[in-house]
Amino acid sequence: MLERVRIILSHTSHPGNIGASARAMQNMGLNELYLVAPKLFPDPEATTRAKHATAILEQAVVTEDIDAALEQCTLVFGTTARDSSLGMPVLTPEAAMHLVAKTKKAAVLFGAERTGLTKMELQRCNYIISIPTSGAYISLNLAQAVQIICYEYCKNYQELSLSNEKCVVDIATADQLADFYSSLEQILIAIDMLNPSVPKTLMQRMRELFNRANITGVELSMLRGMLTAINRKLEDD
Repeated sequence: MLERVRIILSHTSHPGNIGASARAMQNMGLNELYLVAPKLFPDPEATTRAKHATAILEQAVVTEDIDAALEQCTLVFGTTARDSSLGMPVLTPEAAMHLVAKTKKAAVLFGAERTGLTKMELQRCNYIISIPTSGAYISLNLAQAVQIICYEYCKNYQELSLSNEKCVVDIATADQLADFYSSLEQILIAIDMLNPSVPKTLMQRMRELFNRANITGVELSMLRGMLTAINRKLEDD
């Protein structure tokens, strides 16, 4: 059950934070770490801060973009201290980790230390996680945020272990959805619903809509079949 959660650190600037995050994961029994375009990695500072969690660093997967890091993930959470205008549900860490029981592979995204997750990265998420703070100073250290998320998942581990595997829903993976969005964009352009010079606004809303829906693999196949039929009709005409 602990392998259901993938921790993804995007554009981390300080290698020490990578090491400290690995240590936080090790404390709570998680071991799947993905790094998107880290500024410095591998690095001695990361190894030092990881303490006895160096195996997690050695097995960490480094990718150049967020979509590669999300491959095979069916539920994606983004962490942010900012108010989100993307229309996605905002959850506490505890509420978010309860949802993991319903999916095969979940990812939790953490943004760069200074800027957090970009709007593009947040658009890849199904839910936003907001860690409650006093309000006077809402920004947490990256490794602290990772520790809190991992703790909440570990705390719910026994409950998740007892959940019936039949309750796991075959949610479409992030990479499957990315392919679908690409096909959808082309169809919308073809029927003059989407202006190809400024596609972002409508496509952002489309992503929000489908991300909230938690579409299953079967439902996505149906939607892709619909796009194929529309495209075939357009070609015939």
